[in-house]
Amino acid sequence: MLNRLVKTFFVLAYTTQSTFGLAQAQKDLSDMNLEEILNMEVVTASKKKETLAEAPAIVSVILVEDLRSWGVNSLAEALAYLPGVTVTESYLGYTTVNFRGVRQLHYNNKILFLINGHPSFEKVNGSFHLEQIPFETVERIEVVRGPGSALYGTNAFTGVINVITKKGQKIDGADASIQAGGYGKTDAGFVMGRETQQGQWNLAGHFRDDGGYPYKGTLDEPSGGARVPVSIDYKDEVASFLGEWHYKNITVNSGWFEHKKSKLGITPEVNWSGPSKVSGYFADMTYKHESAFGEILLRLRYDRNDRELWIGHFPADAAVGRDSDTVMESGSSLYGGELQISRNLGNRFSLVSGIVYEQATTDPYFFIFTSDRSISPFSAYQEEYENRDASIFAQVNYKSEGPLSAIAGLRYNRNSDATDDELVPRLGLVYKANPKTYIKALYGQAYRNPDFFEKYVATNGVLFGDPNLEREEIATFDLGLDYAPTEHISLRVSGFWLETDNLISRRAAIFHASGAEYYNTVGERIGGVELELKTRYAQKSFFLNLGYKDGEDRMTAESLTGIADWTINGGLSYRWNSGLVFDASLRHVGAKEFRSVLDGNGETAAYNLVNVGIRGKLGPMGYSIRTKNLLDETYMYPEYIRANVAELPGGPGREVFGEIRYRFK
Repeated sequence: MLNRLVKTFFVLAYTTQSTFGLAQAQKDLSDMNLEEILNMEVVTASKKKETLAEAPAIVSVILVEDLRSWGVNSLAEALAYLPGVTVTESYLGYTTVNFRGVRQLHYNNKILFLINGHPSFEKVNGSFHLEQIPFETVERIEVVRGPGSALYGTNAFTGVINVITKKGQKIDGADASIQAGGYGKTDAGFVMGRETQQGQWNLAGHFRDDGGYPYKGTLDEPSGGARVPVSIDYKDEVASFLGEWHYKNITVNSGWFEHKKSKLGITPEVNWSGPSKVSGYFADMTYKHESAFGEILLRLRYDRNDRELWIGHFPADAAVGRDSDTVMESGSSLYGGELQISRNLGNRFSLVSGIVYEQATTDPYFFIFTSDRSISPFSAYQEEYENRDASIFAQVNYKSEGPLSAIAGLRYNRNSDATDDELVPRLGLVYKANPKTYIKALYGQAYRNPDFFEKYVATNGVLFGDPNLEREEIATFDLGLDYAPTEHISLRVSGFWLETDNLISRRAAIFHASGAEYYNTVGERIGGVELELKTRYAQKSFFLNLGYKDGEDRMTAESLTGIADWTINGGLSYRWNSGLVFDASLRHVGAKEFRSVLDGNGETAAYNLVNVGIRGKLGPMGYSIRTKNLLDETYMYPEYIRANVAELPGGPGREVFGEIRYRFK
């Protein structure tokens, strides 16, 4: 396998791939040398500006130039290039993101997703949606691997993703793009913005129409237990808008998206019959005021999400006594506020503190017969539920006269549905050995409150929730090294050890006559190493991101299924004097263990995804041609949720794309 990996990587240097044309708005970040990048400012680790090297967290930053050279056109693809991160598709049509081997179950609810600091996730199931961000508006993505609840609360369990968007002042005009290729896939987008006397503004939009690749799998619940192949048309449609207006001390962010995805269904393939549609919108206003007491920030927010999932004749016609398709409909809303104060406490200490209040409401979760819009008796739940969440947090930062800095943080949380209150700490030491070397020692805890679906679902004979579920909990130790010996080389290495407790999972029903039920299991124990190496010399750049992890179930001591021990991502770019750029990248995902009913125990094979291409610029027009999955590799994801079948198809084979971008002033 190692020989194959090495040979594959060297193939990259002699083939072609690409992504986007150069964007003037990002020149200041893309032209940084690696020493400057290590000292660039980030905001997610401590809710305040600090350099990447000094931040008391394991933070990776994805810049626009990274997105171009990797040849990606979605946030999910970009995240998959980071060490410690794996991205998979679930049978419900979700793209799930996993940090450090802690697996998502059905939904993306163990990582907190932020849009310019605004938490964004469905309240029914806790899941976030990367598709709601127009790709064109991304300035950078800050990714914190490790617990974030001390500052951010629930769902910041294994990490935080914060998408920072372009500002109107830097855009100063408009960019538009269109891309086509693959299996009838078309992407179009725009971003525009200005700075005027009325403030800075920007607006971005993105549209995707993916005709779908031939998706071939195995029936999940075949009669008689035999394997039955099945083929499904995979389709993916996205529309999203995101805008921001900033004037003096006030900033307003708002966005809307709709995502339709035809893939599988409520169980893998057996009940597929139509698309899953998710939509949502949010509005967020922040007010900042500088005073003698410090910086005061007030944030008010509102979120709304709705979902429709077509599930065919489920439950079976005989169970409901009628012949009709069924659609699952759910919705939720949240409003909340945060008051944050940042101030210096003398020459050596500073404080970030705040109070947060949120109130979430879920609509009834109906199964509706499409024939007459009547409500199925098998609906998940037929009542409206409400949840209130209040927190107080504080983090003290200490910077000595010498090379040492430290942080200590604490969050107190009270949730209306919890059996008790939660107190989560955060501690960190950063040692500056010299201007080019930083060593970090970190400890943190985090939690995730059970969501509405896990508590209240009651589909008779199928699935039951538990209103008394306890919070999921995690504790993590990190050791990190940031090293930039020259402006041409940077190396970042971290080792981690984590332990989870009270993980929410599903089991065969014990307290009900049949079906499955949610319950708190013991948890997992996982350790690993992550590495980020970058080199940049004149016209050439190279990167290598490596992650290794190993873990076990704390109750059974069995190895964990569904996670790859090794992930290796690498790439290179070469820029000719003419401005033409050649890019090549590789994603290697190691084998993953599975245990299944139909296929027994085994491993999902390792795979290598190679992207290559060319990009350039002619005046205000940028262009690119790229090939994804150059080696036409067939790859699979483990199906560890129901574990009837072992694997699900991972994605399409070789695809060729062309893109044109145009810059308007």
